[in-house]
Amino acid sequence: MTEKRSFEIPGGNPLFGDVRLCGAKNSTLPIICAACLGERPTTLQNVPTSLNDVKVLVSLLREMGASIEAEGTVLTCARGSFPKTEIAPVSAERIRYSLLLLGMAVAVDRRMRIPLPGGCRIGLRKHDLHVMSLRALGHEVTDDHSGIAVRPANGKAAIIAFPIATTSGTENAILAALSASGVTEIHNGHVRPEVLDFIHFLRLMGAMITCRNGRIFIAGQHALEGGVTYSIMPAHDEAVTYFAAVGMAGGCITVTGIDAHQIPAELDALQQMGLKIDVKPQAITAERNGSLRGIELVTGAFPGVGSDMQPIFTALSTIAAGESAIRDTRFCDRFQYADELRRFGADIERSNDQIRVRGVSHLHPAEISSALDIRGSAAVLLAALAADGKSVLSNVYQLERGYHEIDIKLRHLGAAISTRTNEHREKPDTTTDEQELRTP
Repeated sequence: MTEKRSFEIPGGNPLFGDVRLCGAKNSTLPIICAACLGERPTTLQNVPTSLNDVKVLVSLLREMGASIEAEGTVLTCARGSFPKTEIAPVSAERIRYSLLLLGMAVAVDRRMRIPLPGGCRIGLRKHDLHVMSLRALGHEVTDDHSGIAVRPANGKAAIIAFPIATTSGTENAILAALSASGVTEIHNGHVRPEVLDFIHFLRLMGAMITCRNGRIFIAGQHALEGGVTYSIMPAHDEAVTYFAAVGMAGGCITVTGIDAHQIPAELDALQQMGLKIDVKPQAITAERNGSLRGIELVTGAFPGVGSDMQPIFTALSTIAAGESAIRDTRFCDRFQYADELRRFGADIERSNDQIRVRGVSHLHPAEISSALDIRGSAAVLLAALAADGKSVLSNVYQLERGYHEIDIKLRHLGAAISTRTNEHREKPDTTTDEQELRTP
């Protein structure tokens, strides 16, 4: 038996107070992988250990022989016997970051086979760029309906030119290049804050990596030393979500531990929509006094508004005066949550890679089952905060893949959100993500 959590959310309560951010999920996951390649144990701090994706990854790496000890938000990681098996367990299909097992295996000159990865269902998410980079470094890769396998060869440095900026693809190429002879160049890598955090961590671990003019250079070496202590960067996407919550519910909040340089386009868009934003060192305050305004928004690679944030701005647009147009240049099918927002009374039309929203005067409550992805779930939660009445979001697994204790933080800010837990039967091989992170 496992537990399925639901949120009951009476809307209309303005939010006031401070929010302290957890570590960024998309920084945490690759850094945990890299920490498990070190010759000596490495300590990671500010790890969002309650996130379902983190639980799955830690369980997966332990099962494959890595040594990971957990205490609160601190992990101590070492290679242990990784990889004690060349076939990843079926749990690897639950998260997209299981693709990094391929780069990890290459870095330690071992074969690896993984099932096709999972993650957010936001349309077509290919893994061809991961395969491309591994092959560019000289390794043999097979890719079919049953999974992806890599057979390391004598890896040699290469120039890897991505046709589109990819976050996990860039990180996987970096991992695989760590053991290649010579200096590998990555062109058009997604040099967003989480990737830079990952690179900075690897440097501390002993990797020889530099970034110049948007390109990444990795000098291959025999092994990573490790033995460092590192604090994961704050989750800027979490910050934008809480700012949007103020836009939906009204009020004034301050998010601490955030660098405004990590979200320049998002802050500009929030101001365009009518929020008052006050930026100070390591703190940003957002306040809504009047009505919201519609916006025209196009997502893009950093420093633009990331694709992850377009559901958040769509939710804001549902109660903004006038019409909003939001276009996603990365995942053109990432609007599946629109049907769920319509159940709150939102006026939304979708066309190819764009969504149009005509703001309404108010949203009514709704009961929504599990959304398809993390940010779609967040958009539904935001709509519930603004609705006239009590909404129910059932099975918040997707939401809790990406937001650390979001119900607790919202209650601290004044939202009347309550949590309900029901027992649920699942197949034995799908329960690892629900287990507590604890030292085995």
